[in-house]
Amino acid sequence: MNRTGKIYGILLVLGGLLVGHIADYSNAGSSSEPAIPSAFAPSVQSAESALHDATPPLDRQMHRVAKDPLQKAKDLLEAIQQHEGKALPGYVGGGAFQNRERLLPRGHYREYDVNPKIRGQARGAERIVIEQDTGRAYYTGNHYRTFMPLNEIP
Repeated sequence: MNRTGKIYGILLVLGGLLVGHIADYSNAGSSSEPAIPSAFAPSVQSAESALHDATPPLDRQMHRVAKDPLQKAKDLLEAIQQHEGKALPGYVGGGAFQNRERLLPRGHYREYDVNPKIRGQARGAERIVIEQDTGRAYYTGNHYRTFMPLNEIP
């Protein structure tokens, strides 16, 4: 194929994309929200189906019930404690947390993801950090920038 043919093919493809985007915009109707061309719209999978695909059956029920992130973290903390400190199946966790920023009291910590791992997706920012000697647990929803205590241990 010569250079002119390649350019013509590229123009046809780009023209088809443009026509598709124009159709997407015209189908938006009188909606108050701006239309997003389908080629640029992220693929969205419902939380229910994503959770169903990646989460073991016992954990699915826990996550369905817990809507509040803090309550979800407390429920997970209880499950981790019942699991003798090991990460639940389908979750990432149990590794050492160094507390380099010294936002938490001194101690030996382990960190756990709050949400189950879904193949091909980022792990997210939510974590539970548990001090190994005292059992004190903390929740972070912003990847270790701030912490909220999950349990009150004297």
